[in-house]
Formats: sequence, structure tokens, C-alpha cells
Amino acid sequence: MTRSYASQYIVMLIVMGFLISGIDNYAHAGGFGGGYLAARILDPLKPERIDHVAIALGCLAASILSVVASVLHGLQLF
Repeated sequence: MTRSYASQYIVMLIVMGFLISGIDNYAHAGGFGGGYLAARILDPLKPERIDHVAIALGCLAASILSVVASVLHGLQLF
């Protein structure tokens, strides 16, 4: 049931991405691919290992740096 809902949601978002102007489809495709890859590597059904923690902290650091860079760029400081 969850897989069916997720598949329908993905198809709906893809269609909306092509119908609504101003949406960066490449960015969304990259986010989808990155999320899928992260889910495959960090499988929540497997026991947590130390490399899961290291990967999660790396992703958190990359996210924080992305937000900081975005704010600095928006303020014309970067």
C-alpha cells in the first residue's frame, strides 16, 4: 500500500513539474536520486552500524553548509 501511494505521488509530482513553469526538474530529479541512494545505503530495516552514523553526520553537515551558502548568496555576501 505504501509503495503504491509513493508511486502515485512521484508520478503526480513529475507531471506537475512539466506543467508548471519555473520548476527546476533537474534539481528535483537529483534530489529524488540522492534520496533513493541514501535510502538504499541507510536501510532503516537493517541494524544501525557506526558507518550509518558517520554518513548521516556527513549529510547533516552538507545540508547545513548548503543552507549557509544559500543565505550568503541571497545576501550578496558570497
